Amino acid sequence: MAMAKEGAVRPEVIIVGAGPSGLAVSACLSLRGVPSLILERDDCVGSTWRKRTYDRLILRFTKRATALPHAPHPAAAPTYLPRDDFADYLDGYASRFGVRARLRLRREVRAARFDAVRRRWDVEAVDVGTGEAERLGAKFLVVATGTYDEKFVPEVPGIETFPGKVVHASEYLSAEGMKGKNVLVVGCGNSGMEIALDLAEVSHPHKMDTEPGSDMMLGFYLPIWMINKLVLLLCYLLPRVWGHVQARDQEAGYRTLCHLRHPRFPVTDVGTYKKIKSGEIQDGGELIGDDGLLKQCNPKAENGLYYAGLSGTGIYGSSMDAEFIAADISKQLQPEH
Repeated sequence: MAMAKEGAVRPEVIIVGAGPSGLAVSACLSLRGVPSLILERDDCVGSTWRKRTYDRLILRFTKRATALPHAPHPAAAPTYLPRDDFADYLDGYASRFGVRARLRLRREVRAARFDAVRRRWDVEAVDVGTGEAERLGAKFLVVATGTYDEKFVPEVPGIETFPGKVVHASEYLSAEGMKGKNVLVVGCGNSGMEIALDLAEVSHPHKMDTEPGSDMMLGFYLPIWMINKLVLLLCYLLPRVWGHVQARDQEAGYRTLCHLRHPRFPVTDVGTYKKIKSGEIQDGGELIGDDGLLKQCNPKAENGLYYAGLSGTGIYGSSMDAEFIAADISKQLQPEH
């Protein structure tokens, strides 16, 4: 590794990650006149959407709920955006708000330490291409590395003797080459349900182990319209949850309270329900418990440290985090009178 060099740029804020959350934070800061620098390990913005998602992926929430701050999706855009459309949207967002001028690609952050004397963060990064180390400093540090950046493969006894092919969801692109084969999908999140549908259209009936979401239990006792009204009333009476989350519109609706209490998301793909009823996708019982769910947290920590998009509330939560973080940092930087 080359000798570390001092970074010439001294922004007020260093953002780690150039996914939706990192882009949104940088854009919101820019609109408030606060300089920032983004460090991204990959060679593009929104790399998860470009490189680690399957072909048929379609966002589970409407375009109103998946727009980043100050940039609504065009009226002509589909209600539920396909993967490539959203990836293009992220590219356009970065250009629109000048994020690329504040972006360093192929920079992997190795360490970040807070200097209590100087009241600044010292960040150590490495240029992935050259191996050259860099040291940067800033008053504020925003971690926006995402919740799906690294794949998790559980230990399964005997899997090394399995004669077939084992593929993680992040490596799956399409059902090409699997026609007529028996496929087992392990997991019932968004990816599992959508991949199961993709496979069910070309392969033999396969088994999907599922667990009904506990956040749906209220729906067994009250009509959805009543739950929707109740949640919106609660959001009105409690305008600030975690100190920053606000109900912005009826888009959140019934799912608002569920997300505040249990960070789960809709998992049933278009057509999946019919496949389950017909037996093409079989419900094999309980597999996934609550242990793997993210705990929701306030994006503000101590000593100028913030977390963006890590509360388990998806793109909608990332937007709220970004606006909160930008406003909070801007307020701290205002001169005292």
